[in-house]
Amino acid sequence: ESKKSIKSVILAHGYSTASSISSVVNRMLGKNIYEAFDMPINISVKEIGEKLIEYIYRNDISNGLVILVDMGSLKDIYNQIKEHINQPIAIINNVSTQMALFIGDLLSKDIYFSELIHKAYHPDKNRLDIFRYQEPFPQHRFLLRGSQYASRC
Repeated sequence: ESKKSIKSVILAHGYSTASSISSVVNRMLGKNIYEAFDMPINISVKEIGEKLIEYIYRNDISNGLVILVDMGSLKDIYNQIKEHINQPIAIINNVSTQMALFIGDLLSKDIYFSELIHKAYHPDKNRLDIFRYQEPFPQHRFLLRGSQYASRC
């Protein structure tokens, strides 16, 4: 597991929601941490999945990919990309500027992927709704949600 360059994206409904959050956070942190994927109401999850697959092939995500999503159907984006990814991945629900800043600050410190997940999710504090956390190998998949810390799926 490497500490360097965990990639991160924000997926959000609306014409500029993801762009706005990523722009503010990137500016506050002084680094280009996030790439934004705005999802107009009339675009399907499949179409966003295709754009995310293009991102996966254009970028080195060998050290992991963190996907912040705003709600609902975007939590299921993993089903669109699972055939194209065998790297660590975390999908975190209910993105906000504050949450993106928190995760972005961790990412800017070049920490290990597993350390990022541990700091982002603490079972006693119920900090974030980490919908999916997957290690690079299929036999090590975990689903984290609410107060449920690590149940194999």
